[in-house]
Amino acid sequence: MLLATKHRSRLAMPALVWAFTLPAWWLLTRHEPRFLLGPVGLLLAFAPWILVAVGRPLRPIAHAGFAVAAAASALITLVSAEVPLADDPTEPVAFYDTVWDVLPAAMTLPVSEGLLWEYGCAEMTYPALFPLLHPLPYEPPVRLVVPISCLASATSIAERMRQTGLRYAYVMVSPELRAQVQAKHPAPAFQVVAADTISKGRLAGTARYLYRLGAAP
Repeated sequence: MLLATKHRSRLAMPALVWAFTLPAWWLLTRHEPRFLLGPVGLLLAFAPWILVAVGRPLRPIAHAGFAVAAAASALITLVSAEVPLADDPTEPVAFYDTVWDVLPAAMTLPVSEGLLWEYGCAEMTYPALFPLLHPLPYEPPVRLVVPISCLASATSIAERMRQTGLRYAYVMVSPELRAQVQAKHPAPAFQVVAADTISKGRLAGTARYLYRLGAAP
């Protein structure tokens, strides 16, 4: 028998956790593997019981399987996570530009200059919030960052900036929304302070704009 009968009940807890977790992970999340770290960690905690539950004739195979899995996990972590990180820049502005895809001109504005942060115009825009809130190089005050949806109209954007006393707006734009976003920031109502397009990585093709609000008509 694959499992020693008297030890099967000890696997009930991890089996129950996975029975509830997998359907919820599949139906209610974006299928990101990190959401499975909890159940995986619990499963590892039960590894000794899993080995005991395996029938005695097959235990050497089970031991070898765990050893191979541990070695493979260490190798995958080294190759996919540690090695690429070694090439990342260490200077803060270059780091957030390269790794988090945040426009340097937006990060290096004086702390006294607040920002209107237009979110939702591209994928993965939320990592930009931290370096925008904390000017680089790091200063004790936190910058005022006012969020506004990508669905806001040009009039709403300008009104929000004037109401909050902001002169600058930052937006990351996916290729299919670029024309729409540019139309909502027409000259002379808005002036482009800095702009570029991400050339590599998961957001390749995404444009980054730092706008300055023009004079009220």
